[in-house]
This record gives sequence, C-alpha cells and structure tokens, in this order.
Amino acid sequence: VTLKNDGNASLNVTALTAAAAPFASATGTTCGATPITLAANASCTLAYVFTPTVAGPASQTLTVTANVPGSGTIALSGMGLQGELDISPASVDFGNQTVGTTSGAQTVMVKNGGGATLNVTALTAPAAPFARTGGTCTATPITLTPGAWCSLVYTFMPSATGVATQTLTVATNVPSSGTIALSGNGTAPLTADVAVTLSHGHDYVQYGDTVDYVITVKNPAGPAAASVNVHDALP
Repeated sequence: VTLKNDGNASLNVTALTAAAAPFASATGTTCGATPITLAANASCTLAYVFTPTVAGPASQTLTVTANVPGSGTIALSGMGLQGELDISPASVDFGNQTVGTTSGAQTVMVKNGGGATLNVTALTAPAAPFARTGGTCTATPITLTPGAWCSLVYTFMPSATGVATQTLTVATNVPSSGTIALSGNGTAPLTADVAVTLSHGHDYVQYGDTVDYVITVKNPAGPAAASVNVHDALP
C-alpha cells in the first residue's frame, strides 16, 4: 500500500491503525512509525501479510489520520482456505465370513475436498481379524493437494465366531479428524452328519438278497436334513 502526498505542502500522518491478526505488517514497509512526514509529492510504502488460522473470509479497516481535513482508510481482506478430509465409505461391513477364511477386499477412499493442502499426519493400522492389504495411500505423513485422493484396501479374516468391530482414526492438520469403522461377523464352518440305517428290520442278510437302507445327511448348525432311500442287491 502506498501513502502519497499529492499536495504542494508537507503532509503529516499523525496516526495509523496497526494491523491485527490474521493481518500483520510485513517486510518492505518504508513509512516508519508515526508521525510520518511526507513532503509534497513524496510517498512511502506499507506492506502487509495475511496469515489465516481458520477457513473463511477475514477483513479489517485501518485508519490513516493526517493533518488535513478528513482521514483515509486502508481496507484489508482475505479468504482463509484449508484442506477438508473426505472418507468414503466411512464404514465397511464385511458381513458373515466363515472362521479361518479371508473376505473379499473392500476399498476406502481418502480425499482432500478443501481448497488447501491436506496433511494426513497419522492413520491407525487395523488389528486382527482385520488387515490392510493394499491401496495407494503411502505411509504417513500423506500429503494431498486440493481434489487429490488415495485408497486403502482392507480384508476380514475371523479366527472365532461372533461380531468383530474396529475404529481406525485418520488424523490431519485440520481441526477435526476422521474415522473408518470396520465390522464383520465370524461364522462357524459348515459341517455335516451322515447316518445310514437299514429299513428291512433284519440284522443280517444273505448273499443275493435285496437291502433297503436310508442315508441321511444333516447340518448340525441347523434343522435342515436330507434323506435318500437306496434299494440295492448284495453281490
């Protein structure tokens, strides 16, 4: 900002409002402290910087008081930008998974939806029965420019039956952090009981006789059962 005396007599700047945060005086100022004396057609420079600590607009009006009628003003303004953490999806449910087997992979996207660089400073690693098996996100710190993203790939391998959950924290250089919720349900492996029963009522048969017997297959984990009648002649 340039202060100039366009008159033909000396100008005295008797007071000048100091800039307050997020604005501040900067290197390059030549005006010095008040009172500032400017000869006819002389000028000096005021330099300012803007260092926002929050997102959104900021403004400030500085008053320049001189030894002439009326005062002048300097209007400062700026827009604070910051990164914005977007996680999609923020929760992953692997559903039912047989104990001892590994689920299909699920991908989570981490994106910077803001207008400034986003730094992911920490990312919780999953613990068993969950695991990270891939993705493009590097080890922290992760730097994402506006609009940039990276991926995280997770799997679920239960070692016991029942529901398992875990919450992973994504910490960044913006005021709030994000989380990734993982969940899944471990189920028992499928088994079958097989029973063979004779249906003719005798404990023994002779060679060449015809034997009727029933083969029953049942799942112990549920009520379902299937039976088949077999009619066969002994050799």
